[in-house]
Amino acid sequence: MTEVTVWGHAAVSLEKESRCLTIDPGIFSLRKSIDRAEAVLLTHTHPDHLDLEGLRASDVPSHLG
Repeated sequence: MTEVTVWGHAAVSLEKESRCLTIDPGIFSLRKSIDRAEAVLLTHTHPDHLDLEGLRASDVPSHLG
């Protein structure tokens, strides 16, 4: 079963068998939404869907410029 967590505004995490995908962790979402993420999916790069500073400070592998 997949666990779904809503982190505020647009951010959602999907977790199954200790693997976690977080979608759209923007500036209006809780920063801890990416603490367990092994991957992050961004639907687009508006600030409400992308917290660039937060992602750069995390351990999530990144291809961000």
